[in-house]
Amino acid sequence: MKHSFKLLSRVLGTTAIFLASHGAHAECDTVGTTGVLGFKMAVASNFYLSAKERAGAFQAGKTYDILICEGSSGDLYNEIVPDNEPQYALFMSADTARPADLAGTPLAIGNAVTYAKGTPVFLLSPIVYTASTAAYPARDYLNQGLLSGATAESSIPGTTVTNDVSIKRPPATPSVNFLAIGDPAKAPYGAAAQLILSAMGFGGSSVFSAGGSYNTPCSTLVGTGQWICSYNNINITLDAINANSVTAGFVSYGQVCPTLTSSSYPAGQYVLFPDYPTTQAYILLNVTDTTAETKAAAFISFLGIGTTSWNTWLTDHCYQEL
Repeated sequence: MKHSFKLLSRVLGTTAIFLASHGAHAECDTVGTTGVLGFKMAVASNFYLSAKERAGAFQAGKTYDILICEGSSGDLYNEIVPDNEPQYALFMSADTARPADLAGTPLAIGNAVTYAKGTPVFLLSPIVYTASTAAYPARDYLNQGLLSGATAESSIPGTTVTNDVSIKRPPATPSVNFLAIGDPAKAPYGAAAQLILSAMGFGGSSVFSAGGSYNTPCSTLVGTGQWICSYNNINITLDAINANSVTAGFVSYGQVCPTLTSSSYPAGQYVLFPDYPTTQAYILLNVTDTTAETKAAAFISFLGIGTTSWNTWLTDHCYQEL
């Protein structure tokens, strides 16, 4: 059914989208300094750093700039339907369903095409990581070798994570007191986190919707018995972890990737969950300026999606090969 996600957002009470900071709204950044806008693209938060890098390489020598707007796939989708008022010429989602939902409508050009497969990671907050004396503290916050649980993989070469795993909860020591995830209704990485939590036996846990309140401790937001806070998109989820508002959380490997973050996140701070990938698709969109459509299509061609070089780029930037 076309525009089913739009209907879902209305049921959930999603408000109109504006360009603003944090919250449920898209944030935009310009690549280039020409002062002439070539085209505008909407990118899921997990792929924002990667998209900026590729856009910078593409824009070099061009006579126009690229405006990249990031947010949850759900919020970006809700900006595009019903009439794409932001005039996005390209939508790079963190799932395949939303771009596929646009295909075949007057909003879209062509079909949805898979461009990446993302890996969720379990990431400790900085204060928890630095307080630990363990060589691989993130692994120590997971029970390993259980009879059932989620499958995980070590982020440190030469070390292992024994399946099956589950998050350690009180009274275990150490334990995860409060956890951050993306909003499963809007952020595909939040939905992936729910799958992982369900495999761990936490599928029935009540989740508090923290929205954009990343700087407020989750402990002061949740109700009795709650220990999970969800945030509007996966970048805000990462903000909550970095602000020490939670013990740990689930984000994208692409967000903590050494290639893009200059090793700001030591490998011992996170554990990989590659068996719960987010398959991500793009779709080109109709806009009033047909030259913007041409430029967006040229950018997609520049990426070389599906080629050996693209697969190499994906693995170098902490995504799985197609």
